[in-house]
Amino acid sequence: QNETHWLNEVVQRLWIYIEKSIQNLLHEDITTRIREEPLLKSFTFTECKFGEERPKFSQMKVRSKSVRKSEKSEKSEGNLLEVFMEIDWDAPESDISVSLGSMKLGMKHLQLSGCILL
Repeated sequence: QNETHWLNEVVQRLWIYIEKSIQNLLHEDITTRIREEPLLKSFTFTECKFGEERPKFSQMKVRSKSVRKSEKSEKSEGNLLEVFMEIDWDAPESDISVSLGSMKLGMKHLQLSGCILL
């Protein structure tokens, strides 16, 4: 856990700003992409709160990976840095709600557990 202690400390101290950034991402970028589908033009996030519980990270692994330029990709050759981390996030105070026309859907308890790749 020492390898991720610094990251958990940063998340703890900056949570108010991280939560706001996630809200902006959902309200602006993701909503715009969802609305590109004709049947989902009225989709809206009506609530997006994650509560006081912050995600906790553990078991960080970093590896370098060689990348070759392909015909389909504009990216150049080089090394890619992959960061794998375990995440555990239990947010019982979360409130994520959406509407689509007259239909309303929501989630009141968010729970994530697993490995993420950055």
